[in-house]
Amino acid sequence: MVFNDIFLVFPPFLTHLSFKGTSKTRERAEQERLVDEKLRQVSEKSSLAVIMYMRFARRSLGVNPARHVFSQARKQPYCTSHVYVAAALLEFHANKEQNVASKIFDLGFGLIAASQPDFVLHYLDYLTHLNDDASTKMVIFGALFCLRGAKKIRVPCLSGP
Repeated sequence: MVFNDIFLVFPPFLTHLSFKGTSKTRERAEQERLVDEKLRQVSEKSSLAVIMYMRFARRSLGVNPARHVFSQARKQPYCTSHVYVAAALLEFHANKEQNVASKIFDLGFGLIAASQPDFVLHYLDYLTHLNDDASTKMVIFGALFCLRGAKKIRVPCLSGP
């Protein structure tokens, strides 16, 4: 079977996403169900796989399945700041939902900003894109408060030589 040979060449989650949606006949419906199950198993272990699965769900199934993927992923221990950033930017750019994107960033800021300082930079970039000065100030002051003692990060646009 060609599908099994593809696994030898490409990473599994890329193969699943490219194969998914190609079967149109009833004979291949069972095979697609197995691919979906393998994709879910892979996405339970990697935040990159979750992000790709979330994008796939948005593209092929719609808004609500992509939100469901994010809600399931954020309950998992492997969930990193990248999943929050990808979900928020997907809401902002693809769904045109600025309020939902801001709520996702706020949720991530409250949960993971202290342990993953790079998230703060993504959040500030998003707020700068919105030209929201008041929220940007609040995030900066909140980040300074919660990042005390955390690893130091260099902000290219704010740091001196």
